[in-house]
Amino acid sequence: MACPHFVEGRACRCAAVQGWLTPTVYERERFCRSTEPEQCPTNRAYAARQAPLPLATYFELWTGPARNDCAG
Repeated sequence: MACPHFVEGRACRCAAVQGWLTPTVYERERFCRSTEPEQCPTNRAYAARQAPLPLATYFELWTGPARNDCAG
């Protein structure tokens, strides 16, 4: 069964994130449409928070925290 937060239509989106976020192809195939959506980091964070995630939180889940270690 697909993730309950995955809204598919003319343009798909993840309702577990505030605003309009289109999951990447990787996310859609690996998590959104899988039979085990509870493995999705976004879905787990939503369950812990019990509310849609801010975009910054979503991006941090998938890319890691911002780093500022450039010497210049």
